[in-house]
This record gives sequence, structure tokens and C-alpha cells, in this order.
Amino acid sequence: MRMAITRISKLCFMFFWLSGLNPLLAQDCKPFEHARSERLLRFLESTVPSDQNAACLTFAIRALGKRCYEPAIGPIVKLLEFQRPLTADEKIGVRDRFPAPYYPAVEAMEEMTSRCRATTKIRLAVLGALENGAASTKARENAVEIWMFLYRDDRAGGPPAGVASLRREAEARENSAARERLLWAISKALETPSCKFPISEAAKCKAAANTGDPD
Repeated sequence: MRMAITRISKLCFMFFWLSGLNPLLAQDCKPFEHARSERLLRFLESTVPSDQNAACLTFAIRALGKRCYEPAIGPIVKLLEFQRPLTADEKIGVRDRFPAPYYPAVEAMEEMTSRCRATTKIRLAVLGALENGAASTKARENAVEIWMFLYRDDRAGGPPAGVASLRREAEARENSAARERLLWAISKALETPSCKFPISEAAKCKAAANTGDPD
């Protein structure tokens, strides 16, 4: 039931976006509209996010995700805290009924997880972000969101498997700081909707957090 609701929500968003009703379409970046993936990747790797380049960064991240361009996974994950520009309506406090995701890197990684069979590479990149002591809290929170998305359905073991995997990764770390950051990630994973509802799933997630066993 939960997965059905998620799919319906995403289909609604895609309908509004592709039909041209979402104001974010105005944030397309003309200089890169027809750019090859290699050029977009060079732009990501050489650009420090700012108000001036935010629209083009958003465009590049989304384009590389839609193209399943795997060399971009690492650079995109480094931009987990980057937030897309607000639309004109959002700037005056008007909320879109179907707003585009605020963090393009999260959107791109979830799309690549769904469409591109790049799960292993994404997992390694996201794990690195979770262990990175220099990463911001928001970047690590977004990394947790992607991590749990990797385990979103029964084919990947479901949410308890995501929590259990984090527990095993934490136990394998000899570095205490890295281990603490992964334990923090577990606490955040338990707060995600997929580990709260239904109640039976919440109980499994909590057990997995303690034992490292999804069952």
C-alpha cells in the first residue's frame, strides 16, 4: 500500500512537470541545454554553488541523473546539500501543489537507483557521504534518505534491510568517529516514513538497528 501511494505521488509530479504546469521549467539553463554529459560533469566538478549558477547546477544534476551517467555519481553526491532555486511563487510564500524536489542530487540519485541499475556505485558513494566528517548535517540527512530509498521495496530487502546494513557497516568500522556517524545515520533512518509505518515495519527496523539482522 505504501509503495502504491509513493508511485501515485511521483506519477502526479511527473504529469505536472512534463505537461509544463510546473514553474520550475523556467529554471532551465540555456548554455547547457544540448550539452554532452562530459561537459555537464566538468561543470559540476569545477563549480562552487552560488545564486548565479544555481539554475544551471540544477539542470546539470537532473540531466545527468536522467541520462544514467554513472561517472557523475560521485560528484553529484558531493552536492547533497545543494538546494534548487526557489520558483517565483515560492519566493513570495506561495506553495506549489506538486513542488519539484528541493534537493536535485537526491532526486538524481533516486532516479538512477530506479532506472539505471547503478545501485552498487550509488551505495558506495552515499556510504562515503555518511562517514564524511566534513559533510554538513543536511548532506548526511539527504544521504540517509537515498540510502533508505535503495532498500525501498522487498526486492532489496525492504527498510529493515537498509537499517541492518547500516548497523553492520558501523560495527565494521575501527575508526570511532566514522562508527559514530553511521550510528547517527541509523537513528535518522528510524525516523524516515518507511521505518515508521506500518507499525510492524517500525518494529522490524528497530530490531535491525540493534542486531544488524533485517529478519
